[in-house]
Amino acid sequence: MEREKLIFVVDDDRNQFTFFELAIKKAKLPESWFRFFQNGFEVKRYFEDALEKEGKIPDGLVVDLKMPLMSGFELIAWLRAHSRCKKAKVVVMSCSDEERDKAEARRLGCDYFVKQPDLNELVKVIENF
Repeated sequence: MEREKLIFVVDDDRNQFTFFELAIKKAKLPESWFRFFQNGFEVKRYFEDALEKEGKIPDGLVVDLKMPLMSGFELIAWLRAHSRCKKAKVVVMSCSDEERDKAEARRLGCDYFVKQPDLNELVKVIENF
């Protein structure tokens, strides 16, 4: 039996959660592995609490770049600055086609960049967490 995983999806567009849920079903992964957040600040609060209490750090995150309160860029930089969070795989899923956004996300420590809305590519990504 495959071990229980924890994967965060961070996007301010609720429609993306529906798209992501389709990918989870297509990949035949347990919905219990996934938690949805509307901005980077919510994730940062979760991590701060988990770090303080030695709680579970997610195996991976799928992050949008352009969100209110705390952008995906800021979230990736914050994660990579904390030793317990460095191992979490970070995938950026964005509508942005700008090379500077891709380059900046990679410079900050993103592991993979998905141009949405490509359902099949997203399925492959979440199957590999």
